[in-house]
Amino acid sequence: MFPWGEPGVGKSALLEYAGERAGGIAVRALGVESEVELEFSALLEVCRPLLRWLDEVPAPQAAALRGALGLGPRRSTRSWSARRG
Repeated sequence: MFPWGEPGVGKSALLEYAGERAGGIAVRALGVESEVELEFSALLEVCRPLLRWLDEVPAPQAAALRGALGLGPRRSTRSWSARRG
Protein backbone atom coordinates (compact mmCIF):
# COMPACT_ATOMS: atom_id res chain seq x y z
CA MET A 1 0.00 0.00 0.00
CA PHE A 2 1.43 3.36 -1.00
CA PRO A 3 -0.88 6.14 0.17
CA TRP A 4 -0.15 9.71 -0.85
CA GLY A 5 -1.75 13.01 -0.15
CA GLU A 6 -1.46 16.26 1.68
CA PRO A 7 -0.02 16.30 5.22
CA GLY A 8 -2.59 15.51 7.88
CA VAL A 9 -5.13 13.63 5.76
CA GLY A 10 -4.57 10.35 7.65
CA LYS A 11 -2.06 8.38 5.57
CA SER A 12 -0.16 7.07 8.60
CA ALA A 13 -3.39 6.21 10.42
CA LEU A 14 -4.61 4.32 7.33
CA LEU A 15 -1.40 2.30 7.17
CA GLU A 16 -1.57 1.52 10.88
CA TYR A 17 -5.21 0.43 10.58
CA ALA A 18 -4.51 -1.74 7.52
CA GLY A 19 -1.59 -3.43 9.28
CA GLU A 20 -3.68 -4.21 12.35
CA ARG A 21 -6.57 -5.55 10.26
CA ALA A 22 -4.27 -7.74 8.18
CA GLY A 23 -2.88 -9.35 11.32
CA GLY A 24 0.62 -8.94 9.96
CA ILE A 25 3.52 -6.64 10.25
CA ALA A 26 3.34 -3.20 8.73
CA VAL A 27 6.72 -1.90 7.60
CA ARG A 28 7.39 1.54 6.25
CA ALA A 29 10.21 3.76 5.14
CA LEU A 30 10.54 7.50 5.02
CA GLY A 31 12.52 9.21 2.31
CA VAL A 32 15.33 11.23 3.83
CA GLU A 33 17.17 13.56 1.47
CA SER A 34 20.45 13.22 3.38
CA GLU A 35 20.47 9.46 2.63
CA VAL A 36 19.93 9.81 -1.12
CA GLU A 37 23.55 8.81 -1.83
CA LEU A 38 23.42 5.71 0.41
CA GLU A 39 22.66 2.56 -1.53
CA PHE A 40 19.72 0.53 -0.25
CA SER A 41 19.09 2.78 2.78
CA ALA A 42 15.31 2.62 2.29
CA LEU A 43 15.53 -1.15 1.80
CA LEU A 44 17.32 -1.48 5.15
CA GLU A 45 14.68 0.67 6.83
CA VAL A 46 11.89 -1.51 5.43
CA CYS A 47 13.68 -4.80 6.17
CA ARG A 48 14.99 -3.98 9.65
CA PRO A 49 11.90 -5.31 11.51
CA LEU A 50 11.97 -8.45 9.34
CA LEU A 51 15.64 -9.36 9.80
CA ARG A 52 14.85 -11.83 12.57
CA TRP A 53 13.48 -14.12 9.83
CA LEU A 54 16.44 -13.74 7.47
CA ASP A 55 17.73 -17.22 8.31
CA GLU A 56 14.49 -18.64 6.87
CA VAL A 57 15.18 -17.09 3.45
CA PRO A 58 16.91 -19.39 0.92
CA ALA A 59 20.70 -19.05 1.22
CA PRO A 60 21.41 -17.29 -2.13
CA GLN A 61 18.73 -14.65 -1.57
CA ALA A 62 19.70 -14.20 2.09
CA ALA A 63 23.36 -13.70 1.10
CA ALA A 64 22.38 -11.14 -1.55
CA LEU A 65 20.18 -9.28 0.94
CA ARG A 66 22.90 -9.30 3.59
CA GLY A 67 25.35 -7.89 1.03
CA ALA A 68 22.94 -5.19 -0.11
CA LEU A 69 22.21 -4.15 3.46
CA GLY A 70 25.86 -4.13 4.52
CA LEU A 71 25.34 -7.06 6.89
CA GLY A 72 27.71 -9.36 5.06
CA PRO A 73 30.10 -9.48 2.12
CA ARG A 74 28.83 -8.03 -1.11
CA ARG A 75 28.30 -10.62 -3.82
CA SER A 76 28.35 -10.33 -7.58
CA THR A 77 26.51 -7.36 -9.03
CA ARG A 78 25.02 -9.48 -11.81
CA SER A 79 21.25 -9.37 -11.40
CA TRP A 80 20.78 -13.11 -11.86
CA SER A 81 23.20 -14.13 -9.11
CA ALA A 82 20.66 -13.72 -6.29
CA ARG A 83 18.14 -15.93 -8.09
CA ARG A 84 20.41 -18.90 -8.72
CA GLY A 85 20.09 -22.12 -6.75
